[in-house]
Amino acid sequence: MILAELLNKVFGISNKHVDHLAPIFAAIIISSGKEFDDETRKKIQEDAVKLFKDKFLQGFFISQVEFFAKGGANETKDINTLIKIINKNFKNNKKRNFSVPFVLLKKYETGDDLQKRVFEFLESVSKEKSSINPISQ
Repeated sequence: MILAELLNKVFGISNKHVDHLAPIFAAIIISSGKEFDDETRKKIQEDAVKLFKDKFLQGFFISQVEFFAKGGANETKDINTLIKIINKNFKNNKKRNFSVPFVLLKKYETGDDLQKRVFEFLESVSKEKSSINPISQ
């Protein structure tokens, strides 16, 4: 376990970019119907390296995705709760233009109806966000 993962679990340290991306990845994983296993963890680690240069943030990202994908604090895997968190993050970060990394998320695509709806939701929210703040991504 990376030191950052341990600190995040113990102290709940956060980062806005990690807080924005972790529920998105967790929602895609949960909606695929797969469990968060070692294979999924390896994919998340590879994506963390692509998303963050800092190893500390990579550790935070991995632990947050795992936390959300395993059900969070109440041990329930509720996709609706994750959607609410994602929507709130987009609304609260109007000044920042966090993009959704669809290229990385496609690795987790299984074709389930629920997952298709989550992808549609993410596309609509990201389009709405880009129309509010047209900074290039």
